[in-house]
Amino acid sequence: MPEDDYQVQRAITAYSLLTGRGDWAPVLALFTADGVWEIPHLGLRFAGQEAIRAALAQLSADLEWVFQHNAPALIEVRGDTATARSGIREVGKRKGRDESVEYCGIYADTLVRTSEGWKFTRRVFEGVGTISARLVSTL
Repeated sequence: MPEDDYQVQRAITAYSLLTGRGDWAPVLALFTADGVWEIPHLGLRFAGQEAIRAALAQLSADLEWVFQHNAPALIEVRGDTATARSGIREVGKRKGRDESVEYCGIYADTLVRTSEGWKFTRRVFEGVGTISARLVSTL
């Protein structure tokens, strides 16, 4: 795997691992200052790190825990810009309820090379489906 592809995939994987922790500073560090996060099927668009932080906090407020798993991305690098598409599966447990939720979709990303490494300028989540279920047991 070329080094740029590896570093782009690393940014995508870091996002997936960090979002479940609720510590938004390292997640936001993966975006440029004017980065955009969109969820078009819900009519949502957040521009800038503060708007993204507030959205992540609000969208995860009802969840006790979250885990995201991303599939390896199809990456195309052209100079200092990269585009990537990767499958995503996010599962979580609703706070105070024996209920889980699962979101599946595709992320379409645009990243740029910065002095601090590859960063998202735009992440677009294309939802495929959502499943809610009653939990039988938890750890």
